[in-house]
Amino acid sequence: MPVVSYTAGIIEWTQTEMKDLDRKTRKLLNMYGGLHPRADVHRLYLPRHHGGRGLKEVEATVTAESVGLDEYIRRMKDKEPLLQAAWQTKQQQQPEVVKKDEWKAGWARRYKSKWREKPLHGQYPQQVEEVTTTEMAYKWLSCTGLKIETEALITAAQDQALNTKSHQANIMKVTTDSKCRMCTETDETVNHLVAGCQKLAATEYLERHNKVAAALHLEICRHYGIPTAEQHPWLHRPETVNETDRVKILWDFEVRTDKVITARRPDIIVVDKQEKTAKIIDVAIPLDKNIRGKEAEKTQKYQDLKLEIQKLWDVKAEVIPIVIGALGAVSTSLERHLQRAPGEHDMRKLMKQAILGSAHILRRVLDLPGSG
Repeated sequence: MPVVSYTAGIIEWTQTEMKDLDRKTRKLLNMYGGLHPRADVHRLYLPRHHGGRGLKEVEATVTAESVGLDEYIRRMKDKEPLLQAAWQTKQQQQPEVVKKDEWKAGWARRYKSKWREKPLHGQYPQQVEEVTTTEMAYKWLSCTGLKIETEALITAAQDQALNTKSHQANIMKVTTDSKCRMCTETDETVNHLVAGCQKLAATEYLERHNKVAAALHLEICRHYGIPTAEQHPWLHRPETVNETDRVKILWDFEVRTDKVITARRPDIIVVDKQEKTAKIIDVAIPLDKNIRGKEAEKTQKYQDLKLEIQKLWDVKAEVIPIVIGALGAVSTSLERHLQRAPGEHDMRKLMKQAILGSAHILRRVLDLPGSG
């Protein structure tokens, strides 16, 4: 791309040549697992903070450099006679000159609009951007460091482009059976597989959930100086009770209460004996479009337990919901919730654990190729 952009405005690239280079690039990405064959093409070239993959498009790069060259000639025309002559010629061919930054911003808006307007690929951005900001919806694309195969799988899942039975029946029209191969009760869509199948709930969903919760538990133990057998979040196996003179950390522990309370087994309870506080931490990995509602649900769910703990243990308690979308989106509140939990928690690690768990589920169920 640096070689191509260097020639922009000097060599006359044809539309056919530029499109052919982009097509060859996509073909190579597809061959090596970096791009799903049915993933959205416009999204591939969008910047990552807009939800794209960040690939440079030849046509857009050449045009942007040409626009930048025109802008330079306009700015410097009064200082150089040759540039003055070039400017006069340019004015005859193209009277209006656009700034490079404005052109690039307009190009990104057009591509994002094309992506969002598609009936299938556009469902995810329309849904997720109603419950969180664009930055938080696609933050995982620029900070988790996933392998290109995993990134391609998750973006294709967001685009509803994977070879699910619903896709085969309703889009490809190669079968009439759209029911989930695991539960045989509901249509097998991406959303159903990552967060709605009852057959996967007690195994795959639980394992994904526990890995995110274990990463939180490990940082809490480190904060209080409690030694653990493993220093890596993906290997950490929390003990039911960790206790020192300063703190008691409970993992998946059912609290005994004086009155009947349905929700009394959160993922983690941290009781700081010195500060006389209790942190009730519960993790959820729902569909991305449900992250905001799930945060409110978790907070409300443990209010009775919070009041009971305050009365029984004589501490000031609070509920901390940690919610990460199954395909990577997080709410604007997540960072604030993590700051309330003891320890230095890295949002990127938690997002990565959740996404890797979803990728494992999709590969296992759909028998997709790629690295783990």
